[in-house]
Amino acid sequence: MTNPSDDLKKALDNWASINKGNAEIGFVEGMFIGALSSSSIIDKFSMWLLAGTGATAALMISNIDKLIPVLGANGIKYSIYCLVISALFGFLAKYKALHCQIMQSIREEINIRVMSIMEKHEMDEEKILEMAEKHNLEVQTNIDVNVISTEYCKAFPKIIHKKLMKEFTTGLRDRLTPSRRAVKNLFWQGNYTVAQFLMFILFVVTALTNIKNI
Repeated sequence: MTNPSDDLKKALDNWASINKGNAEIGFVEGMFIGALSSSSIIDKFSMWLLAGTGATAALMISNIDKLIPVLGANGIKYSIYCLVISALFGFLAKYKALHCQIMQSIREEINIRVMSIMEKHEMDEEKILEMAEKHNLEVQTNIDVNVISTEYCKAFPKIIHKKLMKEFTTGLRDRLTPSRRAVKNLFWQGNYTVAQFLMFILFVVTALTNIKNI
């Protein structure tokens, strides 16, 4: 026969372990969210640079006949190459920034909506279980995750159901998976923005080194 105090200790240890794990994951999620907040700042810089790159390229092309005597044909060509590559990196940075923004928006919306639903569910569940206990009844109140995932997937084409289910299952096993993906996108957004900036600097250097004395 097991000792009631041992059972209680085991239950409390399990509860403490779950509580500790949730707190640790919560801290990590908070750090991820803090890091992701820099995405919008990086995006602004990248967009300013992209706008400047586009304006510079348009100005050079519209005045190419006047610039050829100053920079030479090769100078013009290499300068435009640098601007084009810089713009490509800018578009890639924007693509990654959109990923970060979308994932942040989805997380915020899910947290807001799911929290309110869970609060209501827990309140109703408590009342149901209390009434069931009074009448010595056994009632199933657990949420069926399979129903949620199946109904969610129905809104999308069947061709991507398998992928959605895989992502859903992965997210259930590891809450940090979406955050890790978002931070990875942030990492590449930063890299592409740096490359974009360096290519613009290379354009300036290329243009300056090809200026001819007239």
